[in-house]
Amino acid sequence: GHTDASDMESKKITYTVEIQSIRQSSVDSFKTGDWLYLDSNGDAIGQITACDVKPAETAFSTDDGRWVNGAVEGKYDLYLTVKADATENDGHVYVNRIDELNVNSDIKMCTKYVEFTGTITELNR
Repeated sequence: GHTDASDMESKKITYTVEIQSIRQSSVDSFKTGDWLYLDSNGDAIGQITACDVKPAETAFSTDDGRWVNGAVEGKYDLYLTVKADATENDGHVYVNRIDELNVNSDIKMCTKYVEFTGTITELNR
């Protein structure tokens, strides 16, 4: 049967957003405690609880023709840990009851300070 949205219980979840290959100045504009918003409708979709930075890597060919992974100078991958109040319905996870969170989907998001496209890599219910 169809579940009325008001029957769904809200619970705390965390998820990880990956932002690939950004500059140090962009990394610096993310702070723990900042809220994330959807670009499309301005809805708040969670609060950043941790920011983990790794050197961005890319595959490139060496002089002898091998492909190796190496750091891209001046570029970083940023992993945001985000906490949110979410509801679950038929295996789908929603924030604000309408904004669905999907692993591996690219989402245009923003904080008060920066706009970006992020990929949800992990969803911990």
